[in-house]
Amino acid sequence: MRPRRSCAGRTARRLDYARRVPSLKDVVLHPDRRRAEVPAERVDLRPPIWLGIGAWTVALVVAVVLETTSTVTGGRFVAIACAGLALGGVGLWWERRNRTRYHG
Repeated sequence: MRPRRSCAGRTARRLDYARRVPSLKDVVLHPDRRRAEVPAERVDLRPPIWLGIGAWTVALVVAVVLETTSTVTGGRFVAIACAGLALGGVGLWWERRNRTRYHG
């Protein structure tokens, strides 16, 4: 298949999916005809978890300040921020236990 020029000037290939992707009927009736699964990307989940914990910490500080200045009452926002911090802790715990499974 000859590459063609796209309007942006880069070379683009025309993808012919009719031959490469089996139909749903073929996949259901013949599972061995499926494409091989793409291996999972090896990533480190700690930075996004720590980013979320940091965001919930900022939210907790803002909620406590609003609670003490009587702008917002009831403690609902403080409880939500504490729950976010707790879920971040659970995420770190899970990441540590399962690091070898997803990171290799």
